[in-house]
Amino acid sequence: MPKKGWCAVLHAILLSFSVVSNAAFAATYYVTTNGVDLNPGTEANPWRTIQKAANTLQAGDTVYIKVGTFNGKVTPATSGTAGTYITYRNYAGQWKSKIRVITSPFYDF
Repeated sequence: MPKKGWCAVLHAILLSFSVVSNAAFAATYYVTTNGVDLNPGTEANPWRTIQKAANTLQAGDTVYIKVGTFNGKVTPATSGTAGTYITYRNYAGQWKSKIRVITSPFYDF
């Protein structure tokens, strides 16, 4: 195979590992009003604050916010990328979580 052909094949392989590795390491976390920020953020042991999630989440991660009222400022520590978003979602079937941000009124999820 010509030298250029090997370079193209190697590039394609490295690119596919990069895409797979981002998806493979995506994590799912949970926040609820009776959680504890020292917890691991799992469904069984959720965090208490959305800010804890914002401090922890990396590109590709998702946090599910269970029903409740959350007060405070949320400042994400990192951002996602074009192909691997950081996602903040309501917990399945729970549509009335309220986040009171310091500078604005309630936001309903």
